[in-house]
Amino acid sequence: LTDKKKIPSGKGLFECIQGDCVISDGPMHHFAAGVTLPDVSGALPAVRPGSTVPALLVINVQIPTQPPPLFGARKSTPTVNAVFYMRLNPTTAAAAAVLEAAEGGGGAAGEASGAEAVSGPVKLLHRWCRDAQTDDVLRGALKVSTRAHSATFTSQAPSKVYPYDRLMPCYEC
Repeated sequence: LTDKKKIPSGKGLFECIQGDCVISDGPMHHFAAGVTLPDVSGALPAVRPGSTVPALLVINVQIPTQPPPLFGARKSTPTVNAVFYMRLNPTTAAAAAVLEAAEGGGGAAGEASGAEAVSGPVKLLHRWCRDAQTDDVLRGALKVSTRAHSATFTSQAPSKVYPYDRLMPCYEC
């Protein structure tokens, strides 16, 4: 931007459909592997099995309830795991399907010709999902930002999470 003024971002690529809040003895890694994930296939017919961009993204925000010790063993502290199940929105799913078709991933005739009209954020998401497994720099470049109503979040959040409300972005499901 040449004028250095912030502008509102466009519509989100994902929408929050569900959330969990779990307090554990330490951070819970790979949370999605231990739960039954919601079926979103009926809501997103454009997402085919094996698509590059997943229909569901699970984000686990890990919030320690105590600071780590300065000295001694690095024992895990109790952690609030705020887990959000994010479904690809239908517009993003359709745009990702156009990119899949352009790469030879199948699809109806004529879909590939619309790849140049796909928005930049969807192209970046597609590239990240396709290449992050083998590109260390790209893997570390995922940025997730949210828009939420803080009062709604904190009124339903555990009391341990409330102090973090003004320190980090909040999520609303």
